[in-house]
Amino acid sequence: MGYQELLPVADYVADRLNKAGLTREQQQVTFEAFAHLISEYADFYSNEYERVGEKQDLGAHEALTELSQMFESEARYSTAKEG
Repeated sequence: MGYQELLPVADYVADRLNKAGLTREQQQVTFEAFAHLISEYADFYSNEYERVGEKQDLGAHEALTELSQMFESEARYSTAKEG
């Protein structure tokens, strides 16, 4: 579905946070906050799909869930030691 094409990529966001001067710990907290917020929106669209049955709500749920997982993953790696 085309929803994924509209969403930002975690690497781009991480690059912008680096350029803004955020520490790895600050980046981790930021990504965790993004992931939580996006997850809440994904749950909303899932509930709407179950309530109304609109296919676009399911697509939005899937895209936002994927984005949330991407940010959660980035949060784990943002504080990983470079080696």
